[in-house]
Amino acid sequence: MLARIAENIYWLGRYIERVDDTLRLLEVQEETASEADARPWSDVFQVSGVDHQGKRRGDVIEVLVRGDGSHSLRTCVRMARENARVVRDRLTLEVWTAINGFYLGLERRAPRADLGTPDILYDWIRERCDLIWGTIDNTLVRDEGWAWLSVGRQIERTNMAARTLLVMMGGLIEPDERTMHNWLTLLRFVSGSHAFRRVSSGTPRATDIIAFVMRSPVFPRSLAYSVKEAHAALKAAGHQETRAARRLMRLHAELDFLNPSQVTARPDTLLKQLLRGLDAVHSDLQEEIFGLEPVLMSREYNSAL
Repeated sequence: MLARIAENIYWLGRYIERVDDTLRLLEVQEETASEADARPWSDVFQVSGVDHQGKRRGDVIEVLVRGDGSHSLRTCVRMARENARVVRDRLTLEVWTAINGFYLGLERRAPRADLGTPDILYDWIRERCDLIWGTIDNTLVRDEGWAWLSVGRQIERTNMAARTLLVMMGGLIEPDERTMHNWLTLLRFVSGSHAFRRVSSGTPRATDIIAFVMRSPVFPRSLAYSVKEAHAALKAAGHQETRAARRLMRLHAELDFLNPSQVTARPDTLLKQLLRGLDAVHSDLQEEIFGLEPVLMSREYNSAL
């Protein structure tokens, strides 16, 4: 596969996953904003890597839903569609139709949507994301293109989850009857509340919750699981001997062998190390496989890491 084609498919996976993850941030923040100890809306900007002075709900929703920045939902869908257009011959008709329909529908809906009550728009975007991933899973052959799509998806998922944990864990204390809902909200930000209840027993502790989202081998959005899947996909793409593959393997080993005391004592340090490692993985991919010149918006996004 040509390097430029691989990069387009890689960024297609990243942009669709970014829409999914950003939408989840907005949905959970919207649902919990009325609580007395809710996270400030500016935290959503911080997770998304947006340099913006706005701290009000309206500022955040306007910028991240229909703004022109690289992290707005509208921009991410447009860039996903552009990457898909470039590699259209590598996609099935069903996948292209789902992505193109998402773009056209959001371009119609976003300017007219009432962002004072965005639930209807959020529900529609969630349905479109689920449709695209479901169509990809059910119609694409498991070839090199599929592998690059998975690499992009898993790296973006790991990056957004690590950012979310780094920002949203700030100020949390050991859970008790009064503060437990804050920890459950943290799990909701990474879609882990139901999964955590399924695998845990007894009274949850901070150690259990942090360890679950960072290194669970059975939760598909844990950091360790996503890094492992990214490495497996890069191997499936035929690049198991590259620096990027070795770095992903090392990142997974570091997460997998963490003991609970390490996780609880310095989660912010571990998350910052992981984010630097993911930045290095992206740089390795760019240099070794894709070439020195980024395609589309890769330079802009990488500079925000």
